[in-house]
Amino acid sequence: MNRSRARPDTRLAATDRIELWADLSRWRETPEDRLARVRGVRRSKAFRHGFRVLHEDDSLIVLDKPAGIVVHPGPGHHGGDTLLDLLRAHLPEHFARESEYRPGFVHRLDRGTSGVLVAAKTRDAARSLENAMRRGETRKVYLALVRGRPHPERGEIDLSLQRTTDARGITRHRACDVDSSRDGAKVRDALTRYEIERGYPRESLLRVELGTGRTHQIRVHLAGLDHALVGDGDYGSRELNRRFRERWGLARVFLHASELEIPHPRSGKPAVFSSALPVDLRRVLDGLDSGKGDDARSRRPRRRRGGS
Repeated sequence: MNRSRARPDTRLAATDRIELWADLSRWRETPEDRLARVRGVRRSKAFRHGFRVLHEDDSLIVLDKPAGIVVHPGPGHHGGDTLLDLLRAHLPEHFARESEYRPGFVHRLDRGTSGVLVAAKTRDAARSLENAMRRGETRKVYLALVRGRPHPERGEIDLSLQRTTDARGITRHRACDVDSSRDGAKVRDALTRYEIERGYPRESLLRVELGTGRTHQIRVHLAGLDHALVGDGDYGSRELNRRFRERWGLARVFLHASELEIPHPRSGKPAVFSSALPVDLRRVLDGLDSGKGDDARSRRPRRRRGGS
C-alpha cells in the first residue's frame, strides 16, 4: 500500500493506493497442469539450493532458509521465486484448491538473513504457534557480526522502534524512547539481549536473543549503539561493508537465525531446531580467526628513509 507493505490493522483512506500480487493462472490449471508445474519447480536450481528441511511432521515444517531468497511475494517478487513458492512445490497436496488449510510461515526473516524458519501445516498448529510467539513462549537466537566491541559484553537493549518513510517512499526504522519519537508516528517497544560470543580487534561476533519480534529489530538496536552489523546496507557503514565485500565476498548482512525453540503444537513440549552457520559467513570468521581482518595498509612494507 502506497509503495510499502501494509500492516494487518492498517485503516484505509480515500487517497490510498492498494496493489495486490497474485498468480491467477493456477485457477485455470487442470490437475495435470498443476502436477507438471510442481515437478518443474522441484527440478529447478532454486529448489535444489533454496529449500532445506530441518524437520517435518504432521503439524509443522522447519526450514533452513538461505540468504537471498524472499519469504513471501511482494514488490519485485510477485510469485515463483519466493520461499513460499518452494514450500508449495514441496507440499502440492496441501496447496490444492480443495485443501482446507494452506501452510504458512508463522514468523519471518529478511531476504538477506539466513537460518531457522517454521511454517504451520494445519490451522490448529498455526494458531498454537502464533499464540506462543505472542505470549513470549518461544526463543529466537541469532549470530551477528558487528563493528567494534559492545560494553558491557552482555546486556539488554530496551529501546522502542519507530517506522519512518523518506521523500522517496523508502521505509526505515529508528531506535528511540517514547519522548524522542517524531511526527506522531507509532512507537513500538522492543527488547534485544546480546552477549559477545567471540571478539576480534575491530569486530565482535554476538549471540543475540529477541525479547520481542519487531521488523529490523536487531539491526536497528545494534546500529543505535554504534555497533552496526557487518554487511548491513540500510543501517551500517558503507566503508566497513566494502572492506568485507572485497576481502571475503560478503554480499549480505552478517545475521543468521541459528536456533529456534518453540512449544510443539501437538505435544506442547519444547522443540529446539538449529541451523549451522552458512559457508559465506564461516568464510568471514575463518579469515578473522586467521588474523587477516587487519587493515591492508598495516600489512604494507614500510618505506625506508633515505633509501630507494
